[in-house]
Amino acid sequence: MFASPRMSIAIAMLTAASALSAQGTIDRGRLIGLAADFGGPAITPATVQRQLLCRDAARVCAGIGQPVTEWAGGLAYNGANASVWQTQGTRMAEHAIGTCDLLCSSPAELQLGAGSLATGLAISEAAATLYQLESVPGMAALHQWSIAQCPPTVFASCRFALPTNRHIAGSVTVDRKNGWILYAASLFGPSPTGPQNTILVAQLTDPCNIVCTFPVLACNPTAPLGPITGLAFDDCDELLYVTDGTKTLSMRRSALQPCSYQPVACCLIGPAGNQSWAGIDIEAVHPVALGRSCVGGNCPNCGNLALIAHGDPNVGNPDFGISIVDGPVGGRAFLAFNVGRCTPQNLPIFCGPFYPDIGAIPPVIIGLGVLNGGAPCDGSIRSRIAVPLDFSLCGGALCFQGIVLCPVAMQPSVALTNALQILVDS
Repeated sequence: MFASPRMSIAIAMLTAASALSAQGTIDRGRLIGLAADFGGPAITPATVQRQLLCRDAARVCAGIGQPVTEWAGGLAYNGANASVWQTQGTRMAEHAIGTCDLLCSSPAELQLGAGSLATGLAISEAAATLYQLESVPGMAALHQWSIAQCPPTVFASCRFALPTNRHIAGSVTVDRKNGWILYAASLFGPSPTGPQNTILVAQLTDPCNIVCTFPVLACNPTAPLGPITGLAFDDCDELLYVTDGTKTLSMRRSALQPCSYQPVACCLIGPAGNQSWAGIDIEAVHPVALGRSCVGGNCPNCGNLALIAHGDPNVGNPDFGISIVDGPVGGRAFLAFNVGRCTPQNLPIFCGPFYPDIGAIPPVIIGLGVLNGGAPCDGSIRSRIAVPLDFSLCGGALCFQGIVLCPVAMQPSVALTNALQILVDS
């Protein structure tokens, strides 16, 4: 059963959450990307890897396949499904990062003629749009896909010229907070004049009308950048990440002008296994389960009772959701929440710790409905918590916990789920 309670209360509380001392810091530079060994044997498999910038990267899932060329390939993180879209140049596929299951697939859109390849991906969850970059020397195209359903469909395409007839557009990212789309164009392969890395910027509403450009020459004074293979933009931190596959430069805009970027830091550690990034994005801060469920009094012994999340609480994600699952069928479900960090507190009315803070601001408890299911402990109910496209929510924390009044006639009995800690980010 699907419920839509007054979750605007939760979002209103989130708006104030960033001012509370209970808020924690969020690790920056949470990169996730498609990695491949372009110089190795063909049997070396591509991988999806995650990396907290400048720390060792770790494998997440198998990659979609070896990118067709050094400039082909891309990856975009989809917080709506806690998944990644990948391309190796001709095909696209979406995989859940928790299970690595295939969720959707499609041929890439290629309109620029012989030798054209998909060279980058980016996503806006708020618009349910996948941005696919295509390029040949001297020319690029952007295709916008609706990913509200599978298979996805292209609803807009446009083309733009690159700085020279030898440049190739190797990556794309979107700055949703300020309404920009950024492309990286480079000279790939041996070149006596170097990679000539250039970032091109356009308005997201007019993505092929380039309004300004700026060069990105080096990671630091002693580490020049090769051709750019990946771009990622952290909307909450307003940091742009630029990689040549092994070196990653972070940059911040220093003025209102969309091409006024200044270097912040240089990382010389790339993916694991001597692979190189073929595309990167920012991985969401995932909900964290805390504690264990318990059943009290005459409740059925539903040992797998749990509170689970659907997707990630990214800014602008309309499909973030929370479910109580594997509970007693017929039980009446409630959701308790409060701003701030989850804190175990012992209350005599419950069979275990209660996690939403009961301090300065009282927690909110809302009714979800009755748990429905087949088997006695198969009851479930889901609630959607659409996160607005409001970047003032960045860093806000909420703690959720499920409460179930068990369907017993003689004596009221209560069960508790585990808690879920969420942090809103990009």
